[in-house]
Amino acid sequence: MKITVAIRRVFEASAAAAMLAGCGAPQPPVGEPGGTVQPSTATGPLIYAANTAGEVYVVSYPAGTVVGSFSIKPDLPLGLCSDSSGNVFLIAEYSGNQDYIYEYTHGGISPIATLSVPQYDSFSFGCARDATTGNLAVINDSWNGAPGNVQIFPDAQGDPMTYSVSNWTTYEGLSYDSSGNLFVDGGGGSSPYQLAELPMGTSGFQGVTLNEMLSTPYLMQPMPSGLAIQTFRNVRQNRGQISLIAISTSGATVTKTIDVRGWNYGGRGFNIFSRRLISICRSDALCLWRYPGGGRVLKKITEFSGYPWIYALTLSVEPQ
Repeated sequence: MKITVAIRRVFEASAAAAMLAGCGAPQPPVGEPGGTVQPSTATGPLIYAANTAGEVYVVSYPAGTVVGSFSIKPDLPLGLCSDSSGNVFLIAEYSGNQDYIYEYTHGGISPIATLSVPQYDSFSFGCARDATTGNLAVINDSWNGAPGNVQIFPDAQGDPMTYSVSNWTTYEGLSYDSSGNLFVDGGGGSSPYQLAELPMGTSGFQGVTLNEMLSTPYLMQPMPSGLAIQTFRNVRQNRGQISLIAISTSGATVTKTIDVRGWNYGGRGFNIFSRRLISICRSDALCLWRYPGGGRVLKKITEFSGYPWIYALTLSVEPQ
């Protein structure tokens, strides 16, 4: 599913304001303002949630309490992801003309590393890290008529290698599996949305045959037996979907479709953890649902009321 027009307009306006504010100035340090994460809560699972004003909140899970926050202003957050060690990667745009990726330790509010994303007249929206190699993959979605692509930073360092899928212009979600294979969904022109794979150790994407057409595939997460792909069935009725996909040498098979209620917002990010589905359900709220049951919202986290739109999230979990 493409980012909504309303959200695009928010970013256009915010980017213009940031460009004027930061014109001619060097890149500012990020993660400096805000409080610190309390040590007692930093040891458990933490949700990182970013809004369209450049503010990032650290939320305890499953309690849903904001235990820390920091600002990346004048940067604008574009996406979040985390790795198997609990490190968090925040994609941000600075002054409307450059994307950066900031890395934080679990519970951290100051970046420990910064990557610069080469510009291709596109927005960097999603990321995923390979647990087998440490490589960090980033999706650049199409923007201003330019096609998107995928960039991979070896061991999350240095300059990336750029990959694209033949005849694709739009890239939406990406995820590594446990074997280091990278999957992306997207498509091109009037073609239906598709799934592609960059097998471990190869140099090019190849198409993956799905046994049924998915309705506007969007973000994805790795699962023990395949992938979970987020779609939206009917936003006006506050209903969303997660499709569970099994991957084999012969293709991909939809094994289960989970319907959830109260999911009416197109922010970027969802996680499945400890039998719960976590996502942005409103512009000012995060929600938890049963997994794999779906259905009604179990818990709503609304400590963001009065702030700009919550746009991206990820769940950071330290290895046990």
